[in-house]
Amino acid sequence: MGETPVVALLGPEVASDHWLAESSATMGAVEVAQLLGERHLWLLTDLERAGYLKKIEPPQGPRWRADDLPLLRGALQLTEIGTDVELSARARDLLRLRIRRMAEDLVAMWIRASGELYEGEATSEEFLLNLQLIRAVAWQSTAHIMAQEMQRALMRADSIRESVAPAETDDREPGGDTTVAAPTPSIGRPSAGKAPHP
Repeated sequence: MGETPVVALLGPEVASDHWLAESSATMGAVEVAQLLGERHLWLLTDLERAGYLKKIEPPQGPRWRADDLPLLRGALQLTEIGTDVELSARARDLLRLRIRRMAEDLVAMWIRASGELYEGEATSEEFLLNLQLIRAVAWQSTAHIMAQEMQRALMRADSIRESVAPAETDDREPGGDTTVAAPTPSIGRPSAGKAPHP
C-alpha cells in the first residue's frame, strides 16, 4: 500500500512536508513587526489574547510564538473585510473542533471497512506508514470541499440569517486557551481604544 509517490499523485506543493515546517515560528520584536506590518501592528494585543501569538520571556528579551502561522495570516486577512480577531478565533476553534470530530469519524470508517472495502488492518502503525499520503489527500480534499461549501453558504447568507438566533452560541474546543496576554508597550496598539478600521 502507498507505493505510488505522493508527489506523482498530488504535486510537489501539496505532497511535501515543506508547508508543515513553515507552519509555526518563534519571532523577536522586529520579526513580529515585519509579519504584521504597519497596517496590523496595532492588533498585537488582540492576537495575543486570541492565542494566535504567545509571548515568551527568554533572557535575551521578549519573543512571540506562533503555533499556526496560516491561521494567524488568515485572521489578519479577514480584518481587511471588517472581521474582528476575536471572531476569527471563534471560527478557528469551531473549525478545529468539527474537523477533529470528522477525522475521528473517518478513521472509524476505515476501521469498520478493514478487510473488506479497505485491504489493510487499520492500525495506528499501518496508518503512520502512509501518513504523508493520507495527510496530503486530507489537506487537498478538505480545502476543496470547504471552499465549495463556503461559497454555497455565503450565497445563502440572507436565508441563513432568518434562522440565526440573537447571541447564538458556537462550539468551543474543550479546554481551549483562554489566557489573556499582558499588553506590550514596545509593540502593538495603545491600550485605550481600537484604531479605526480603514
